[in-house]
Amino acid sequence: MPVELNKKAIRVFAITLEPMDFLWFASYDASGLANTEAVIHNYALSYALSRFERGITYRDYPTYEEDLSQMQWYCVPAKAEKYEKISFSWNAINSCTQQTMDASFNKKNTPMLGKKNTIAPIPFSKFTFYAFNFNNEQPVRVIRLGKKRAPCRLTWEEIPNPVAIKKDQCKPSHCINPLDVQGNMLQYQIVSIPPSLVLKTVIIQDDWEIRSKNHSIHVPHCVCIRGGFSDNNKIQDRTS
Repeated sequence: MPVELNKKAIRVFAITLEPMDFLWFASYDASGLANTEAVIHNYALSYALSRFERGITYRDYPTYEEDLSQMQWYCVPAKAEKYEKISFSWNAINSCTQQTMDASFNKKNTPMLGKKNTIAPIPFSKFTFYAFNFNNEQPVRVIRLGKKRAPCRLTWEEIPNPVAIKKDQCKPSHCINPLDVQGNMLQYQIVSIPPSLVLKTVIIQDDWEIRSKNHSIHVPHCVCIRGGFSDNNKIQDRTS
């Protein structure tokens, strides 16, 4: 049974993101090398679009499910249409003494050397993703992402009259968070970034999809819940 999302007070946007500064987050790091993958996790995008960037907590663990349930935006992961990586080397020193002696202040030189690989800014890099809104809003034009809160420019178009249809098989034109999938994944490639895996080149069986022009958009589980058409029996615990 097709579901007209606008009638459920859900709007869908196709968004292009262009970093205006060097975008850096540690997709993985080892021995002083921190690398930024050319994929942006959908949780980071949802937090940034919802202006839910900073907070105070007394817990020692993240509360993504609780936070996301309060937000008016939910995004899919962003993939790079084009990108360039720039490497920066660093030599950390003690900010108080301006020296590289160890913590016990022994007379030995122990500099911390490392390198970080970042995503270059406009015009070298561009990402695309889709966003769902639950509060009749339009996206902002600038958000901040990454460890250094790099400004990123957004340009977008709204998907007109989006209709979600349960498909026997769909191949989304974007990356997927596997926690958003209610059906069966027949094919995928893994991108290992925190806080959870991201999948690309995905083929999904028995799940919800929006088709519009050149867009094939998988409808995330939490969007189905808010729209009242979730297959709750398919996912018992998304955090397990």
